[in-house]
Amino acid sequence: MEKPKERKIKKKTKMKKGQGQETKFVTDDIGQDKKNITFPGSSKKAARHPSRTSLRRITDLEMKLVYTNEEDNAYEVDEMNLSLESMCQSFKKICSLTGGDSSSYFKTDKRVEMVLKEAIICYKKNKYSNAVEHFTTALEMCHKDAAFGLPVEGDVKNISSVVSFIDSKLITCYLQIHQPDLALSHAHRSIVSNPSNFRNHIRQAAVFRLLERYSEAARSAMIADYIYWLSGGKEQSISQLIKLYWQAMHEKAMASMKRCSAIYTPMEKLQLEGMEKAKRHPVSAKFMYTDSQTFHLLPQSTDWSSASPQYLLTLGFRYKKDGFFLEKQSTKSLLVFLEKKNTFLHVSNEEIKFYLEILEKEIMPVLDFIKCTNLTSTVSPCSGAIQKLQYASFLSQLRRVKEESQVINQALAELATLPYLQEISQQHAELLQSLMADAMDCLQGRGVKEYTWNEIQKES
Repeated sequence: MEKPKERKIKKKTKMKKGQGQETKFVTDDIGQDKKNITFPGSSKKAARHPSRTSLRRITDLEMKLVYTNEEDNAYEVDEMNLSLESMCQSFKKICSLTGGDSSSYFKTDKRVEMVLKEAIICYKKNKYSNAVEHFTTALEMCHKDAAFGLPVEGDVKNISSVVSFIDSKLITCYLQIHQPDLALSHAHRSIVSNPSNFRNHIRQAAVFRLLERYSEAARSAMIADYIYWLSGGKEQSISQLIKLYWQAMHEKAMASMKRCSAIYTPMEKLQLEGMEKAKRHPVSAKFMYTDSQTFHLLPQSTDWSSASPQYLLTLGFRYKKDGFFLEKQSTKSLLVFLEKKNTFLHVSNEEIKFYLEILEKEIMPVLDFIKCTNLTSTVSPCSGAIQKLQYASFLSQLRRVKEESQVINQALAELATLPYLQEISQQHAELLQSLMADAMDCLQGRGVKEYTWNEIQKES
């Protein structure tokens, strides 16, 4: 009994040592088929290079960051209650000035308050399906309130706070009943309503993780950590938990990529060293791409309050054609998916399906991976959202309505967060506002005008 146990321990120690040597700056071999990837520790026949963070550790991080008790997260409940009270006071003031009848407003607000109390009771009792029904009803009531067209900016802010709170609870409920697909749009909308709440971003990361969209989960965690620091968060323990989650998602993102591998070279070292490592890497000998203008951050070494170590990212592709689009896109001031001659406004559904397959399998996974260690864009702050909105146009033409709505909501969340991540010029601020307005119109089915992202596609 004693000897087998010792051999197992020695083997495990040796494996960790080898992994640590290979993945310090060079990623794992990520050419394996996705269907063969399993969670670390779940099987002895796991992926060839599994993530070093165990599933148990990941779920433990989520318990501390996402599934917090109401007592630990009381500020969100207090904010929601204050917003409801402020809404009532605003309605009363508006009606007294205009001579209108405030009873309908108060009736609606009192109903919202009562429904939310019922929802929170169900939530605390772990009756998540019942809580979903109550939170959904309250959300519909809030949207009706917003439709009244309140003239005071503070009132809109109060409604947004309540809506963000409800969306956050719907996310948690859907995750608890194992329906992350239903939580996704709520995750995006909670960020649109309140992009300055870091927990909204970490909840979105958890949803992406359960949907196996690891690069997007890593980026959401990175943004959550930055927003936490930006908003004055001083508890090192919370920031450390977020960074560990970001690191875990980054590891899984590397393991899930099928067609390329990655090398992170510290800026203080010669770029040639990274290129030599890439040539020795068995997966990535055909085509290599390094963007010398974009600097990356790794969760293990990032400190937002000081100058963190920066890295160059080199991607090695199995097939030359898979990497050519990066070189082509690097010369453009705004990133778009297709050239003008191939604009999706004048192609058949069969061609659209062909383009979608390329986007979903070859282009978007790479772009998402690049962004999971890069906080800001060196091309245009809005380029990522524009790509998503153009992708939504493809989905619209194929009448994939649910997916289109989710992609637009994700683009809106990204646009709402941008001003918190970097300084926005006047030109880009106007573009951002135009994109958000058009995206809202598109979601609500208003008009058939030429949307901003389609105009950009034509001009590319």
